[in-house]
Amino acid sequence: MERLRRLEASLRAVLLARAHIYVGVSYAAVLGFCQASGMIASRELVLFYGGAIVIAAACCLPWTSRQEVRLRNERATCRQLLGDRKAARTLTID
Repeated sequence: MERLRRLEASLRAVLLARAHIYVGVSYAAVLGFCQASGMIASRELVLFYGGAIVIAAACCLPWTSRQEVRLRNERATCRQLLGDRKAARTLTID
């Protein structure tokens, strides 16, 4: 049971990390739009932030994807083992 709780917490952390990356990408898009429309004069800031977000997304999104798949598979295995254990326990009681 403890293992299942740890897997759930780890999966939430990975999904939260992915959500933060998407928030950064959307913020970079808004900055780019603001710079293109003339609301922000500093083009270097927008280019630097956009480049940093692209690099972060290129590095982190594949990793979070692999971690999510691994954690989901481990969670499914753990749930199946818990189900098998409960079924075996009910058979021995009967």
